[in-house]
Amino acid sequence: YFSSSSKYGGGGIRWKLSVDASPPPSLPPVYGPNDDTLNALIVFSMLEKQNQSIDDKSDDESAELNLRDEIALLQNSLQNYKPQVTSDPLGWGLEVLFDQFIQGHPRMGRLRKLAPEVLDSVHLSLPFRLYGSLIGALVVPSAAADGVVSVGGSGGKRSTDEVAIPRHLRELLDYCTNYQFLEMRREESSDVSGYKEDHSSINRTMLAMALLAPGVLRRRGYDPLVHL
Repeated sequence: YFSSSSKYGGGGIRWKLSVDASPPPSLPPVYGPNDDTLNALIVFSMLEKQNQSIDDKSDDESAELNLRDEIALLQNSLQNYKPQVTSDPLGWGLEVLFDQFIQGHPRMGRLRKLAPEVLDSVHLSLPFRLYGSLIGALVVPSAAADGVVSVGGSGGKRSTDEVAIPRHLRELLDYCTNYQFLEMRREESSDVSGYKEDHSSINRTMLAMALLAPGVLRRRGYDPLVHL
């Protein structure tokens, strides 16, 4: 939901809503821009770009529909905003994914420094959170590959689709896959003990996304870049 501006800042957006579309009572109010606002701007900009492509080929009255007002509101909310970074594995993975859509990739250096901490099997205590960091690193390998050489670039520059997947990342993915397979086998053979893996559905879904990465999550050349 869009928040109104206040003395604390220019408003912002929350992605999480209650079933009646109201903010969950447990969430604090939005006192200014946040990463939810930034991510909304990225998504809305991509939708508007696609909408423009459709408009160019259509004479339908629906071509007048657009997201320009919403994008302007988000841009206004993000004035002077500095993208945040976190050492939480799942949050780190999301920040890596969204950073590829920001002009200049302003937090990539900070995210890369955190990579050894978040890409660690110690986080298998909550597997889906570790798998989230794997997804980000596999979609944008440069986030976990400081110092690796581009396999297709020129002039010393690297792009997210030109960096080889680091070996340690492949090894971690293999380790997580074996771990998840053993958890599934343990659950299937536990008729007597009644063992049930915690968070099994999201664990398996997130690992499947990691195994399919980059899939459709990597930025395409025609996707817009957001300017901050």
